[in-house]
Amino acid sequence: MKIKYPAWGAEPLHGWRWAILLYGFDIGSAKLKHEHLGVLDQFSLMLRSESAKRGFVVAVKGNGSRTGSDAVNLSLSWSRATAVYNYLSPLVSGIASVIPLGLGEAAAALDGLPDGFESERHRSVLMMAVDYKKKGPPPPKSEVIKKIPKSILPKVNKRGQFTVQLRGGHEGSAGVPLPFGFGVGGQVTRFKLRIRDLGRGVYGDFILWAASGKVDWGSPGSLEALEPGPERYFSVNEEVRIWDLAGFVNVDFLSADFGTNLAGIGKVTLQRTLDPSDEYAWIQFPIPPGKQAWEFGKFGAGAASGKGYLSIDD
Repeated sequence: MKIKYPAWGAEPLHGWRWAILLYGFDIGSAKLKHEHLGVLDQFSLMLRSESAKRGFVVAVKGNGSRTGSDAVNLSLSWSRATAVYNYLSPLVSGIASVIPLGLGEAAAALDGLPDGFESERHRSVLMMAVDYKKKGPPPPKSEVIKKIPKSILPKVNKRGQFTVQLRGGHEGSAGVPLPFGFGVGGQVTRFKLRIRDLGRGVYGDFILWAASGKVDWGSPGSLEALEPGPERYFSVNEEVRIWDLAGFVNVDFLSADFGTNLAGIGKVTLQRTLDPSDEYAWIQFPIPPGKQAWEFGKFGAGAASGKGYLSIDD
């Protein structure tokens, strides 16, 4: 279905299939307007119309304009994101996970608006939905679970021994500057990972989508593209198979960029019930660094933590 947008207050974000900007919040207010509610109702119906085949993660990013203090606008952006979260979550219960995030004045500052400038388009909330196939990971004979060439297998193939490599991706962040060069904000990540099960001689390519809150020191915003980096080993329960890894995950990132060509590290943590044993397992594996293809605006260090979804890339 297509959303019928009002003449004012909401519009699609071009280039994204499921992304909408709700703008025109009153100054100093997080109250949703009539136009916002109508679009949120339609947005939920649109997601439900796709829910037989897909599930969704919806990032809800609140913004503020540049009048008032940074702290006030950061709090206000969180309130706006929370207002959308509170209204939207019950409408998409069971088909989508909604993650609110407040970015303060970051978007207005990155758009070049001077301090003290008021903009109704930056008194806003941006909703971005990422879809994943609801039927879950494919069976082991699927073509997306590939055989590892014997020449690269180690001499001892023990079950539970895996490797992971960052094959490429993009990462963007924006934040509100604080004293002494520090800042707080948000980070959105899309990484392609190759994970190898050395014991069984198979591998799969995965897409990791994540939305995180961030604390950093350095520039308040950045955007970078990454190329393949080194491979890292990790160990898990020997009953874990490649397709067990797909699903919702927790993510943590650390970055330190002072002119090097390797960018950041991280880890993924997840809980899964294994088949056929029905054993409950905690799984954790690293996100190794990737080589920077290009970068805009980042020089410094930071830490981020949030939620994501790991899907098999077919």
